[in-house]
Amino acid sequence: MSSLDTRGALRYRLTMSASALRIVVAVVAGVLVTAASALHWLAPLELLARDAFLRMVPKRAARSVAVVAIDEASLTREGSWPWSRGRLAELVDRSAAAGAAAVGIDVLLSDPRPGDALLSEACRRVQCVAATSLNQSGRWVLPSPRGLLPAHAAFEIDDDGVLRWIASTKQDDESSYPALSTRLASLVTRSPVTAGVAIVPGFRTPPSAVPVVSAADILGGTAAGLPNLRDRIVLIGITAIGLGDRVITPRTPRHQTDAGVLVHAATVESLLAGDVFHELSPLTGGVMAAGLVWFTLRAALIARGRRRLAVETILLLLPTTIGLVLLSAQTFAPVVALSVLVGGVVLSTEARAALRMARHGRAAVATLESGIGVAQKAGDVGERLEVLATDIVRHRVKDQESRRVLVHELKTPLSAMDSLSQVLTEFELTPSEQHRVASLIGDETRKLQEMIARLLEVERITLRGQIDSAAIIDLAALTAARAEFRAKGLGRRINVSSDRNAFIRGDSALLERIVDNLVGNAAKYSVAGTGIDIAVRNDDGTVLLEVMDRGPGILPEEQTRIFGTFERGTAAAGTEGFGLGLSLVTEAVRWHGGDVDVADRPGGGSVFRVRLPVVSGIENEAV
Repeated sequence: MSSLDTRGALRYRLTMSASALRIVVAVVAGVLVTAASALHWLAPLELLARDAFLRMVPKRAARSVAVVAIDEASLTREGSWPWSRGRLAELVDRSAAAGAAAVGIDVLLSDPRPGDALLSEACRRVQCVAATSLNQSGRWVLPSPRGLLPAHAAFEIDDDGVLRWIASTKQDDESSYPALSTRLASLVTRSPVTAGVAIVPGFRTPPSAVPVVSAADILGGTAAGLPNLRDRIVLIGITAIGLGDRVITPRTPRHQTDAGVLVHAATVESLLAGDVFHELSPLTGGVMAAGLVWFTLRAALIARGRRRLAVETILLLLPTTIGLVLLSAQTFAPVVALSVLVGGVVLSTEARAALRMARHGRAAVATLESGIGVAQKAGDVGERLEVLATDIVRHRVKDQESRRVLVHELKTPLSAMDSLSQVLTEFELTPSEQHRVASLIGDETRKLQEMIARLLEVERITLRGQIDSAAIIDLAALTAARAEFRAKGLGRRINVSSDRNAFIRGDSALLERIVDNLVGNAAKYSVAGTGIDIAVRNDDGTVLLEVMDRGPGILPEEQTRIFGTFERGTAAAGTEGFGLGLSLVTEAVRWHGGDVDVADRPGGGSVFRVRLPVVSGIENEAV
């Protein structure tokens, strides 16, 4: 099998593995959401989310209910509570006369009292439903007057004290009764009450929006409020502060409570208006979670850059969007569980991307540091990148300047060669003149070749690999050998002094070029007859190579610049050279992890100093 086929097969296996992993993660997410919904693990948070959604639904005025309120004004006019059954009968009579469709009495009438017959008689004119409850023995306490339909008035309060649902029916050991609101609604709709289900009213008509008529106005014969009762289900109950029960619903204003009779009325309105919500089944929620997590993993994998940020934002908003869409269908979804899962997937994806970026960033920084010759430093990647950015800009400016100088330097020999070739082609020359012109062209060609060779040599050094695989070399021995060789060729005295065990890790050919270039430079600019001094010694964890001459020296402002490409000092005027020797030394020293500089020598001349990292623990050995 070819390498291309092998890579294709590997890529296919990795793709299939990633797909299988996404499916496994999605299935696990689905199982978690199913369990969370069935076992109500996130119930407090889900309920708060549902309340927030319900408050976003616009309010609606009541169309089917009204409340005859036993309020503070009624108690002031008619006397304190409890009232007589005859007075309650009068409220039922007046409500029936105003055209009420049915009457619900949210008052317990368990003990027989005078006036029960009057109340029973009034309830023959209109259908009446009366509140009942279970006593401490778990038995129903039924209304004493005859002709009233019993219905339980119990509220189902969640742990946070909020009423969000009612039980459609309740029962003791012998009998079952529907809720007050469901019984009243069934009188209008003529449909039976479903037993044993939880009814979740939407309260689009909140308790505070239910029309209220004071019992004092009804009993006093005031007709202003009576038309509001026509064709409505009328609930009679207590709203006075300190009497009756007070309830909080998702629609109740903050730090307030609603009278129980108003809550019953709002529930009846929700039932008649079809404003009843259902909860998504745990299994359906789990399937939705699995699909959403799979889609999130897939989308986060495909998206890149700014598009990735936009996609992840959309993904994070998706559970809320799904919740709002289902809310319009009067269905509650496990929005919190879905949001937690999607948020976890997005965060884990971003964490993986951040770790991958950090890992690649460290590798990139190390590559850049070695590539442009910057010493690698421990520490924050961001700080190292800032240093690298500065060095890259500096190298770019330096490269641009080097190219400009290179163009200038190349023009000189090329122009000379062009002029000499014109002389050969346009003038009749004697053989000796032709030989002279050809020699001059050869000289310019050799200069050009030498310049290009030097440039290529510098470039090759910058592109070489890391020094880790280099050999261990005794710099003192290598320097002494090169100095002896160069002394014969230059006809100068070269004095070498060195310490023992000056071992470094490096490349012998490059180290020889360093020594040769520095010695050649010293010989070129030294006064005739003077010697060259070389010292190799250990110095504070480094091996220091010093090449000292008795030349004219280098101006302070030029001591850094001369190590650049095509840079020459003032003292080099009138001598041959391209300004590439010290540039080659700089790159070779930098490749070895060292540095090079120049200083004035006491008594005249210059001292070129090369510092290279020492290799410790090696004695009496030269490689």
